[in-house]
Amino acid sequence: MNDLLNVSFDFQAMLVAGYFGYKISSMGLARVHRTEDFLLQVLAFAVVSKIISALSVVLLTEIPGLIEIEWVSPFITMFAGVLVGAFWRKYGETRFSKLMENRDISRDDHEASVWMSIAHSKSRFTFVQVMMRNGTTLESDFDLIPQSPPFPPLKINEDGISIYVTKIWPSDDQAEQVFEPVIDKELGIMRLRYIPRSEIEQIEWCLRKR
Repeated sequence: MNDLLNVSFDFQAMLVAGYFGYKISSMGLARVHRTEDFLLQVLAFAVVSKIISALSVVLLTEIPGLIEIEWVSPFITMFAGVLVGAFWRKYGETRFSKLMENRDISRDDHEASVWMSIAHSKSRFTFVQVMMRNGTTLESDFDLIPQSPPFPPLKINEDGISIYVTKIWPSDDQAEQVFEPVIDKELGIMRLRYIPRSEIEQIEWCLRKR
């Protein structure tokens, strides 16, 4: 660590930019990278950020009246790291995966699991049914959920799922379905239900392209 503190500020900024890019591109994806992969990804984002910074400085020096612009370079590098990471997260990785799939090279979307692939889908969820291991089915129709709820209508993670239940289908096929109001009119609150993954047998979704 002391060795990193003794290098030039420009090089430190380059490393920080690389880390920013890596962190933003992988945030919330539950991926575990080996040390070598982590370092190479940080280095890749750092190099791209430095190239953008160097080109920016060249362009800025062409503007009349601007002198001694080189001191801004480290800050441009760090800012570029944020932009590169965000761009790769939003556009780059998805399109690169599609390119690999279209060329029959790889069908891996680089997510940790199919569950996480669904969680990070760019589609808009409109309807979900959760089949429980006890035979009960919990349904959430997003059209019945008021606008701007205090918590998103759907959250998926490795440990389970949370939804606003709008209908309950009992385990007994002969029993009538139960409509459950999302808003408790007496208390004026919304009911959000957390369902652990261990209690889920199957999930069905309705998706709509954004």
